[in-house]
Amino acid sequence: MIKINKGAQPISWAEVIATPGITEFEASADLRRSLLEEQGHLCAYCMRRIKYTEGETHNTKIEHIISRTHLAEREPFASDPKREFRFENLALCCDGFTDGEEHCDTFKKSDSVSFNLYSEALGIGNQ
Repeated sequence: MIKINKGAQPISWAEVIATPGITEFEASADLRRSLLEEQGHLCAYCMRRIKYTEGETHNTKIEHIISRTHLAEREPFASDPKREFRFENLALCCDGFTDGEEHCDTFKKSDSVSFNLYSEALGIGNQ
């Protein structure tokens, strides 16, 4: 696993989540690119190199570090109605399959990560 120094969310992502009534997670190209760049083009879990070509996902997943099922229980997310869209809880990982074996997000499923991927300065470390 890698440590991620979270940057500012892309402006386009801020506009997406500001949309009234948004209920589904729709990743913009800017979001995926921003996550990839701040992670140095590495999967947040297995650290495999992730290829990037504009407009292509290359079998990646947008990952919730604190799972969506646990966000309502965790500060600073608990009181935020759009908590599942918050940039500081997102990372990019590979598709989770190598030679038919599950790993990364595919293996983790809806559990939360027990290793704090983020800088402690964000205040969202695992408790």
